[in-house]
Amino acid sequence: LLSAGVLAETADGSDLAFAPRFADAWRDALDREGAVAATRADDDLAALSTLTGLDEATLSLDWHGASGVAFADDSVIGRWESRPAFRADVAADRVLAATRADWADLSLGARSAALGALRLFVDECPACAGDVALEERVVESCCTARDVVAARCRGCDARLFEIDLPESIAAERD
Repeated sequence: LLSAGVLAETADGSDLAFAPRFADAWRDALDREGAVAATRADDDLAALSTLTGLDEATLSLDWHGASGVAFADDSVIGRWESRPAFRADVAADRVLAATRADWADLSLGARSAALGALRLFVDECPACAGDVALEERVVESCCTARDVVAARCRGCDARLFEIDLPESIAAERD
């Protein structure tokens, strides 16, 4: 992503961020596609079809609360923590498809992994343009508790990603 001009070192050299050209193009893609306000299921399916290259008729996208799961026929092909996370991926995919001749050569899995990784660097929420911040927290369910790192919008509380904190790091924090 660095060599592709998608990410760049911050001015102080201590971190990575969206490269300015990519950041501008990504925001334009969000705005152009109506991603900020899009909430209709047919908009999501059309975007999912473009994202995956699969026939829209074979796709479904089920939202349970804030989280979404995408299916091609009966197979799970994607998961998103929120609709803004999905829209962030759709916008990034459109920018990369338009600017990188080799983007379409990557497998769907490789493209999905890259798009998910890019959400680590989103600092402005795709839904409300609020600030996005990283947080560590414990997620509990009926049977387990796990430490995670998440990116969440301070404005609308949308989660853009969540990953399990490696056990070795979580144990150090206890």
